[in-house]
Amino acid sequence: MEKILLVEDSKSFSAILSRTIATEWNLEVVTAFSLEQTKEALQQHRGTLVLAIIDLNLPDAPNGEAVDLVLAESVPGVVFTAQLNDKLRDSILSKGVADYVLKQGAYNISYVVNMVGRLLKNRDIQALVVSSDAAKRHQIGRWLSMQNLQVLEAQNGEEALALLAREKSLRAVIVDFGIEDIPSFSLISRMRES
Repeated sequence: MEKILLVEDSKSFSAILSRTIATEWNLEVVTAFSLEQTKEALQQHRGTLVLAIIDLNLPDAPNGEAVDLVLAESVPGVVFTAQLNDKLRDSILSKGVADYVLKQGAYNISYVVNMVGRLLKNRDIQALVVSSDAAKRHQIGRWLSMQNLQVLEAQNGEEALALLAREKSLRAVIVDFGIEDIPSFSLISRMRES
């Protein structure tokens, strides 16, 4: 059975969020209340964890160490914390988490629960990024991957059309305006026709 790791030092908050996620998405929620328990959970449930919700500040990890630990295990993560400032948010998002959510009442719990569902559903969605600029293509692909999408890349229009013909489950395409072999609007029209 697939599992979600919930790293949260508040036992009451953890119980509410855990119960809500388990009920809404029919998943087992593994809870950890400290960095040490997070290490144990990652080891014990390796290969079955599909997502993690991570409190940024734990008593034994006040500087986001749990985030780094979870991401190092290639488990997609959402940071859930009471702190708010742009510098911290940018720092956390640059690590590769899917999102950063504030603990500010019932609405935010609902938001996290809905995000869990979206990230789980995204695993079945293929997206294609078309750009002759490799750095741009890889960056956009990274952002989409952080949202749990399966990402394919094409460096030109012909390659994109070949991928589209081969991959019947593509559901999203991002086309750079400046691709060289086929004008972007023509490529999009041809993709829509196929």
